Amino acid sequence: MKRNAGLLVLVFLTIPASGSLLSRQYTSSWVSPDFFPLETSQIQISNVQNETGHDASFDILNYLSEQIRERLSAGGLKAGSSEDANAVVVDVSVHLYQEGHTFARWLGGGAGAAYVVIQATFHKRGQPIAAELLTVSVIGAGGLYSLGAEKTVLEDAATEIVSLLQAGIKK
Repeated sequence: MKRNAGLLVLVFLTIPASGSLLSRQYTSSWVSPDFFPLETSQIQISNVQNETGHDASFDILNYLSEQIRERLSAGGLKAGSSEDANAVVVDVSVHLYQEGHTFARWLGGGAGAAYVVIQATFHKRGQPIAAELLTVSVIGAGGLYSLGAEKTVLEDAATEIVSLLQAGIKK
């Protein structure tokens, strides 16, 4: 897909520039004109995949799924395995993930950066993909106050995924 070529460009431009601020979030989305407004608040997190080719020190897929569900619930959306024909199905792929290192972030210059690149696709049950989101979250600098950055980048990505859904709910 043409959008995947943009993924690598976005990542290579983002990571080296990340050392000057504690946290940076970059998001790009595409939404089909007939996808919004959503008729339902039923959301099914169907598939969360690790495309990175390696494992982290904790279960990033389970953690990301939990964070998405928590944010959906906090926003008044219903997450689960709904049989609603209008339910929105969300598939999530983690393309790049780096836990980083707190001490190296303290040294500065982007060393030890924690980052994640996530792609989410959205469609109504039985329909083709109607929306897509690409989000990059980077924490490139910081010392002790950047402890937990390996999870913070996933939390930031979950927030972006839910924000796209909340924007489309029929009021």
